[in-house]
Amino acid sequence: MERQPRTLQPGQRSQLFTHDLPTGASTLVAKSTSVLFEAPNWTVDGDWLIVNGDGLLQRVPAAGGELEPIVVPGLPLLNDDHVLSPDGTAAYVSGFDGHLHHVSTPSGAKTWRAIRSCSGCGWTAPASSNSPTTSG
Repeated sequence: MERQPRTLQPGQRSQLFTHDLPTGASTLVAKSTSVLFEAPNWTVDGDWLIVNGDGLLQRVPAAGGELEPIVVPGLPLLNDDHVLSPDGTAAYVSGFDGHLHHVSTPSGAKTWRAIRSCSGCGWTAPASSNSPTTSG
């Protein structure tokens, strides 16, 4: 049986908030009754939040707005894990094909590029982790 992304059940909704620690203010950034938001990550410039939803990478302006799909040609449906590199030039995503994928993340672009897929190359992506680790 092919694995499928997690989805919202009828009557459920997904909401994405940011929280300002100094002021205590929370801001609703995005909401949906059709897409389950998973694994939000800030972009390095702080302008976007990257989330997994419906097996795809998506982005939403950090100040709030609509989800925008990030197109990555050739990438399989994704598990709920991804991590952005500290310099913002790459993302590492776990696919339902069992591989960890290295993806180029050009600043501001809606289309990203898959660089390579890795299976057995020394990386592991534990199901409970939001970051790739090196196997020893």
